[in-house]
Amino acid sequence: MSYQTLQASSLLLLVCVLSFSGSATEFRSGTTVTIPQGERITDELYAAGQNVVIGGAVENDLMAIGGQVSLPGSVAQSASVAGGSVNVTGKVSGNLRAAGGTIDISGVSDSNVSLLGGTINVVSNARIARDLSLAAGQATISGTVWGNLFAKGGQVTVNGRVRGNARIAADRVIIGSGAVIDGDLIYSSPRKAEIASGARITGKTIYQPRPMPEKREAGGLKFGMWLLSFLMLFLVGVVLTALTPALITGVADRLARPLWMSLLIGFALLVGIPVVVIISMITIIGIPLALILLAVYLISVYISRLFVGIAIGRLLFAKLGKPSLSPYLSLLVGLLILWILIGIPYIGWFVHLVALITGLGGLAVQRFHMLRDLRREGRL
Repeated sequence: MSYQTLQASSLLLLVCVLSFSGSATEFRSGTTVTIPQGERITDELYAAGQNVVIGGAVENDLMAIGGQVSLPGSVAQSASVAGGSVNVTGKVSGNLRAAGGTIDISGVSDSNVSLLGGTINVVSNARIARDLSLAAGQATISGTVWGNLFAKGGQVTVNGRVRGNARIAADRVIIGSGAVIDGDLIYSSPRKAEIASGARITGKTIYQPRPMPEKREAGGLKFGMWLLSFLMLFLVGVVLTALTPALITGVADRLARPLWMSLLIGFALLVGIPVVVIISMITIIGIPLALILLAVYLISVYISRLFVGIAIGRLLFAKLGKPSLSPYLSLLVGLLILWILIGIPYIGWFVHLVALITGLGGLAVQRFHMLRDLRREGRL
């Protein structure tokens, strides 16, 4: 599992978000987004929130992202979902694509399924009509795959039925007693697979030995950290947008008015505040102030990327002629674009630094204008 694989998958997810077809599109966003059982949505559905539950019927494509995403309902076309945890128990008639820290699949897919996550469980009652492709730190396949299985990860366990061939590349391959592979088992691993006595493999079993490269382990760790950091920051952004929408959009609007001002102030704050904290810590009386200032500084630095992300999303949708779309969707798309740019080798660190400085400066400028307006109105 490589970091480049994650970038490619993220770009694919981005294309899914930005591909506006000729059909109408419906947007749902908020801290909790629920499509209750019995509700039917005939348009494409884009849903973003801390908790997203699709219990009804979506008669077109679905795109959903959140801290927790559940799909107990049905999707007549393709579904693309991402979240800290993803749980699909319903039916997807088209392709299913999912990315998340933990992914549980117990539903039915009438087409191909592509999964990318830390832990993936395809449970015994899951039915996949075509191919299953996955990459994970740990994956367990106990359901039925009517096509081929393509799996990469740290540990891959097959304990269900694969009607086609199973191609596995993993550090540890386990073929359980409940496994039935009608085609060939072709696997690449540093060690031979652990094949239980009750397992049935109709075709050939081909073992392709390979060493355990250190770079691969580092790449897998980098992949996991990339995905985890994106999901955590997006979740924080969803909560802040729900609680203080004026802050998020206000700072995003300030970034480009003018941009150089945000860059200049952001750089001064990034370098200057730690100096002030150190000086304050030297004196006994300044320690409480220094600790408070340090906490505010660290929080501001962390959330600074959110403002750049939503600014990118708002700018992009304005160019597409949809300036009034949900701030959650703008945050999702913009932050994903920013995170992909940050992941580019050699220049990603510079993009990250510029985004951090710009967001920090924009936050300071917005707070200054807010305080100035309050004073003018006599409210402060």
